[in-house]
Amino acid sequence: MTRLPLLGLAGVLFAVPAGAQTTPADSMMTDSTAMMADTTVVRMVDTARADALNTQAVAAEGRDFAAALALYDQALVADPTYPPALLGRGNMLSQLGRNAEALPSYEAAAAAAAERGSTFAAVGRSATEYAGIVTGILEQQAAADRLAAEQNATVAEQTAAVEAQTAAIEAASGFLATDPLTPEAAQQAYDQLELARSAGYDANLLAFSYAKALNALTRGAEALPFAQQALEASTEEDKSAYYIQVGIANRYAGNDAAARDAFTQAKAGSWAGWADFYLADMGPVPTP
Repeated sequence: MTRLPLLGLAGVLFAVPAGAQTTPADSMMTDSTAMMADTTVVRMVDTARADALNTQAVAAEGRDFAAALALYDQALVADPTYPPALLGRGNMLSQLGRNAEALPSYEAAAAAAAERGSTFAAVGRSATEYAGIVTGILEQQAAADRLAAEQNATVAEQTAAVEAQTAAIEAASGFLATDPLTPEAAQQAYDQLELARSAGYDANLLAFSYAKALNALTRGAEALPFAQQALEASTEEDKSAYYIQVGIANRYAGNDAAARDAFTQAKAGSWAGWADFYLADMGPVPTP
């Protein structure tokens, strides 16, 4: 928490003019008001006591901010608009990291100093200066809080997106692992893949899954780009599973020659049995 620098004279000592120690709160009381004194509570301002407590508070500042604050508060009970006590109270609140509370105390000190004359001009200038400093601190803190909130929101959104992607991909993998892969399971897998993509996952990284799901739905023309991409991106030595998907996609897309070629390529790997099955299912190569 940013605090206002505590200057050498953070508290201000003042000598109270003789004869001004204890006065009614409203020194301009009219005769008619005075006549009502028996039914109206008149709050007395004890400036002398406020000044004495202010002196004690200044002395306490160096060892205990909270104790000094309590003394300033007591001084302001005696004289609610005593400028040095308002200024000192603002200083202690700032030192305690309570700048939002310090600001109105500084503003009150500046206003009271202006109202009570040139004796408190220095207090007024200090209060105005410190009010500006504290305002800047509060604005910086507010900006930092907004930035932190935005960053937290971004992190939360990213975390939620990753969780949604992960859940969708796991669900799609589960549907695609069913044997036999029914059109219903393939559709559910495809829907989950689309959820992952809408949550920000790169569909290119799911090319094989898309190809398998779309082939199971006999949507070969849509499956073909994914199947080819999965084949090209594969770093595995045995690419027979990829050639199978390329072959199925070409077959549903009406590209029989390309399908035969892909199935023939698949015969070199662990999916050779399926390659033979699909080639046999396609029948002999047509005679030109």
